Amino acid sequence: YIQEVGKITNKQAREMLGISAQAAHKNLKKLQDLNIITSKGSGRSTFYTLNRVDEKLRKGLMKDL
Repeated sequence: YIQEVGKITNKQAREMLGISAQAAHKNLKKLQDLNIITSKGSGRSTFYTLNRVDEKLRKGLMKDL
């Protein structure tokens, strides 16, 4: 989704995955910790964008989720 649209919000992640706000935050935080995404903005206006990561590395990191 992020690759196609360019960004995602916590609300969009919740709706797409059918999970709670806390679960979405946890998943987005893990992607940040793996340096796959970066958060921009603050509070309700926070959104996440992809970092530039080698595709092979990205696939390997995604297996860890």
